[in-house]
Amino acid sequence: MKNTIKLLMCALFAFAFAFASCTPNEENKSDFNFFLSVKGNTIVATWSAVDGSAYYELQLNDNEAVKTNKLIFEFTELSYNTTYTVKFNAINAAGESIKSDEKSIEIGARVIPAYREWTPTNGASAMAISNNGRYVVGGYDHQGMIIDLDTDEMTLTEAFELYDVSDNGIAVGSYHGDIVDGVAAVWNNGEIKVVDLSNLTPNNKMSNLTGITPDGTYAVGWYWDWDSTEETPSYLSTIYGSIIPFCYDLEKDKITLPKEGNNLFGRGSGAMSLTAVAPDRSILGCDQTHNIMVDLIWENEKTGYEYTKLETDDEGYLTYGMGDTNNRFSPSGRYVYGISSTYTETPQINHPTIYDRTTKEVTLFGNMGYVSAMTDDGVVFLNDAPYGWGTTVFVVDTAKGGEPTEWESLEDWIKREYNIDLAKFEPSTDTEPDTTYELDGSIIVGTSADGRKLLGITSTMSGYVNFVIDLDGVPAE
Repeated sequence: MKNTIKLLMCALFAFAFAFASCTPNEENKSDFNFFLSVKGNTIVATWSAVDGSAYYELQLNDNEAVKTNKLIFEFTELSYNTTYTVKFNAINAAGESIKSDEKSIEIGARVIPAYREWTPTNGASAMAISNNGRYVVGGYDHQGMIIDLDTDEMTLTEAFELYDVSDNGIAVGSYHGDIVDGVAAVWNNGEIKVVDLSNLTPNNKMSNLTGITPDGTYAVGWYWDWDSTEETPSYLSTIYGSIIPFCYDLEKDKITLPKEGNNLFGRGSGAMSLTAVAPDRSILGCDQTHNIMVDLIWENEKTGYEYTKLETDDEGYLTYGMGDTNNRFSPSGRYVYGISSTYTETPQINHPTIYDRTTKEVTLFGNMGYVSAMTDDGVVFLNDAPYGWGTTVFVVDTAKGGEPTEWESLEDWIKREYNIDLAKFEPSTDTEPDTTYELDGSIIVGTSADGRKLLGITSTMSGYVNFVIDLDGVPAE
């Protein structure tokens, strides 16, 4: 019995000793806690007050340290799929660190929905998406916008319509702040630069930039030759007509004229504009001579232009030609897409058309509507109505053997190929809470270079809805 009592006393003594050693005393108790959390692409740092501190310092990776006297700080607009380290220091009145800590945290992959939309208050409609799929630009009625798809932030541009945008967010278009009809200009992070055309014309009454290369260094456009309306026309108007094409090197701030080609329809009787530029600086233009429109391609500004595709009769009159001021390059410049026309009928018959610059082949998609966008791997987006109107977006995947006469609705194609049901997305413009979204009245107007982002517009009674379909995005549940 005595041994049992001794063992019990020893056990109680050991338990009491262990409990005492695990209980912190007041002198060793930590007087602050430093935590990191993630909210979207923002890191939130919080901590408890440190006695004797005058302020706190936080440093994100190797960036300059920031100072604060609050107990919370946010590092915003950070990159997704990235690990960051934050160093914390509590600084006393003498400028010495009295408490410090360091923690790392990862910002995971961004969750992007398959469908996003924006309705600008100034009515701007989307015109183009950058090749890398980050930026969207647009304009309408002298107003414009630029959207950063990495942040979903939309910036409205006052008196500036934007027509194209580079991978680094440099946009081009027409600035209407000083002249109602607008002049060619560049928009770069809020700064506006009007292009100086004084060496070409003393009367820059109407001009614009229509395209820019993905690297943001080279743009193309046109200007209206005011002098061509005078009794003694300008020299350039005798070559190009009332609209003169020009190229603009942004790095050199230099204007040049593309070399003239062999014009089959006479000189100085129409107009010639530049409508798009490819990454390799090949240029797409449109000859509007004699009330017809035919596409022109320059391999570069120093080579003469060639016609994409045209046919003439024995007397030299045009019977068929591909051309329109709305025709464009696919992202790499391999294809020209839009419409072509048969001129043997009255009125002329327009055909949705693509032209492969590699194979020199033309593909017609019937006698109705137009090709509004296409990818470099041959996915063609069509509309069955004239420009500015749309009923339903259609798709033909030529790379997978799609026949030009077999149009599939975008809703069916995207559900079959990518398991994205657009009917489950409800846009903010719906008046009925239970009305699901359908693409009636919509147009696909551009794609990213990889074909994974599709840019579209929908015309509504209250203005334009601009939307982006991300084929790698998260479908609606």
